[in-house]
Amino acid sequence: MVARSVARLHSAATTAAASASASNELARFARLAHEWSDEKGAFRALHSMNELRVPWIVEETTKGVPLPAEAARAPQVLDLASDDISVQVGCGGGILSMALARRGLRVRGVDACVESIDVAKKMAEQAVIPPAVRARLQFDVVEETALGEGKECGAYDAVVASEVVEHVPSVPAFVRSLVAAAKPGAPIFLTTINRTTLSRVAAIWLAEEVLRVVPSGMHDWRQFVKPEELTAELEANGCKVHQVLGMDYNPLLDRWKWTECTQINYAVLARRIL
Repeated sequence: MVARSVARLHSAATTAAASASASNELARFARLAHEWSDEKGAFRALHSMNELRVPWIVEETTKGVPLPAEAARAPQVLDLASDDISVQVGCGGGILSMALARRGLRVRGVDACVESIDVAKKMAEQAVIPPAVRARLQFDVVEETALGEGKECGAYDAVVASEVVEHVPSVPAFVRSLVAAAKPGAPIFLTTINRTTLSRVAAIWLAEEVLRVVPSGMHDWRQFVKPEELTAELEANGCKVHQVLGMDYNPLLDRWKWTECTQINYAVLARRIL
C-alpha cells in the first residue's frame, strides 16, 4: 500500500515537473516570437541551417517524384504537382516550413506556441513569394504530442521535427506522436543536440554566454538527447533508421556543413515501417 502511494506521488511529481517544463518552454518562445523574422537576430543559426537541412529534406522526401522541367532553371521555387503533404512539428515562426514550400512541398507547420504561429502566418502573408507557394502553406496551433491522434494518425507523407526534441518534456511521448502521424514508409526527419561534454561547452557556454548567437537560457543541457537514445525510441516505435549525420556550425561565418562528428548537432532520418 505504501509502495503504491509512493509510486503515485512520484508519478504526480514527474507529471507536474514535465508540465512546468513545457510551460516554461512555451513562455520562452512566446517572449522571443518577434525575433523569428530577423535573419541576424536570436534565430539566425536556424535561418542559416536551412542551407543544410532544406536540400536534405527535399531530396529524401521527393525520391521517386518526377520534378517539373522548370526545376533545373529555378530549383528554389518548385511545384511538384503532388497531393503529398508534410508536417513540420514545432515550426516556430515558419522559417523551415516556408523554405520547404518554396521548394515545392505542401507543408503544414504546427506549434504549441500561439505567438509563434501568429508570427508564422504573418510572415507567410508578407513574404514576397508566388501565390502557389503561399497556397502550399498552412500553420496551426497544435500540441506536439497530440499530432498523431484521431484524423491526424497516419496522415502525413513526411514528418519533420528540427531543433525541437531538446525542448520537449517527454522524448518518448514526442517520438510516438511523430511516428503515429507518419504514413507507413514515410520519412521522419529530426535534428537536435547531443548530450556530451563538448555540447555543454559549445552549444551552451560558447553559443549562449560568449558569442551570444543563441539567447541565454534557450537550452537545458540535461534535455539534450544522445543519438543512440533517439534512434532507440524510433526503432521501438516501428521505424528503421537510415541516417545519423553530424552537423557542424561555424558561428563566426554563420555557416553549416555536414560532418562525421555527432558530438554537438546531428540529424536523423528514419522511416516508419509498421
